[in-house]
Amino acid sequence: MRRLVKRIIDYIADKIGFLFIAKWRMDSYLLVMRLKKIISEYKIDCIFDVGANVGQYRDFLRKIVEYDGLIISFEPDPKNISEMKERKKEDKKWIVMDFALGKERTILDFHIMEKSVFNSFLKPDHSKTSLYNEGNSVINKIKVEVKRIDEIIEIIADLKKQYHFENMFLKLDTQGFDLDVFEGATNCLDQIRGIQAEVSMIPIYKKMPTFEISMNVFKSKGFEVSGLYSLSEKRFPHCVEFDCIYLPKVTS
Repeated sequence: MRRLVKRIIDYIADKIGFLFIAKWRMDSYLLVMRLKKIISEYKIDCIFDVGANVGQYRDFLRKIVEYDGLIISFEPDPKNISEMKERKKEDKKWIVMDFALGKERTILDFHIMEKSVFNSFLKPDHSKTSLYNEGNSVINKIKVEVKRIDEIIEIIADLKKQYHFENMFLKLDTQGFDLDVFEGATNCLDQIRGIQAEVSMIPIYKKMPTFEISMNVFKSKGFEVSGLYSLSEKRFPHCVEFDCIYLPKVTS
């Protein structure tokens, strides 16, 4: 009922040339509109949520983007995995994988931070900004399993039979490890119809790739920038990170 009322209000507003946006949605509005268009035009029916934390992106997709297709979340932190597995009982199209993705099958040290949204394979770097001195501080280090996306193709094939999806979208939020995950997908890039990745303007981890490096890597594999979206106006006056949308290059 709530969605129906919202759609009626949006329809009437559009007819008279107005746009009503709740204040709490201002930061993400343009990103939401772009994702809705991509999902519709590219017929996205499966989204890989890499670096899921406790499922915030799943909530964003379901409640804000209104995506109702399959979501496969990847997360290595046991505490976060436990929380997601409990929550996913209410969502039959949400699958939780309890390992990390990277460029090779291995076991790596994973840093657990004061705030788990900052968990990373990389060590924090507070030399460029003091915004995250508290939250982005190591409190523990654990060993986690890492696999390539290429490696789990058999799992994906089984899921395709079960859920009948064809077009995948790859969301990367791994706190500086996105390019490693992307490198692990080299042999199945033709199945990926779009990518959302965080790109850094001010590095908050040591050895974190810059925006220029990230953009060139995705471009070298046939993906062009479709849009850049600042993550939060609360970080004024400087932008620390962007969400960047990449889509397959269109050939004439």
